[in-house]
Amino acid sequence: MKLLFLPVITLMNRLKYIQKFLLIGTIMVIPIAILIYFLNSEVNQGIDFATKERQGISYLTPVKNLTKDIQEHRALANMYANGDSTAKEKMITRETKIEEDIKEIDHVNQKLGTSLKASEKWNELKSKWTDLKGEVFHIQAKESLDMHTALIADILDFNNYIGDTSNLILDPDIDSYYLMDAIVIQIPHLTEKIEQASFLSNDIATKKSVSDGDRIRLTT
Repeated sequence: MKLLFLPVITLMNRLKYIQKFLLIGTIMVIPIAILIYFLNSEVNQGIDFATKERQGISYLTPVKNLTKDIQEHRALANMYANGDSTAKEKMITRETKIEEDIKEIDHVNQKLGTSLKASEKWNELKSKWTDLKGEVFHIQAKESLDMHTALIADILDFNNYIGDTSNLILDPDIDSYYLMDAIVIQIPHLTEKIEQASFLSNDIATKKSVSDGDRIRLTT
């Protein structure tokens, strides 16, 4: 063992005290510096993760408002298509609110769209809303309901996508994960299922009959 360290011992014996001190200090500092580097890297990764989560919350807040307003527009459009002419003015008012939601999301997307890889999907959603808005006063009740429901499903998928790209539903902390999963995915989807069940119940009440398809839709 002594032979193994002989070159080091020889070197140390040739150095003056201050030189020995500097050498030992350097040897001690190097591993500490390496440790600090890796610790900082982990901290920075944690900061980046949390930053993405905050971006996701900023993005999804106006998306939540858009979802709610389109759900309300669907209900009004269904009333209008079934002969309630008084619903038209309320639809137009709700469309104004939807356009405000879209402008707010556009503003957020301008800042965060690249980071969250959201711009392409968001532009597709806007295009689908434009198509629906242009047709909604000229289509039958079922087609209106189907178009609204398809758009809402796409928005909920977009919700999930932002939750993924922003790390909100990838949180390593188990408690935070379940909370974010509920907020981003479970609650919006549950709300939409309740809305659809309400439409189906009203449809059944109007028809005064239940088809096999209705039974399947009520239980899924």
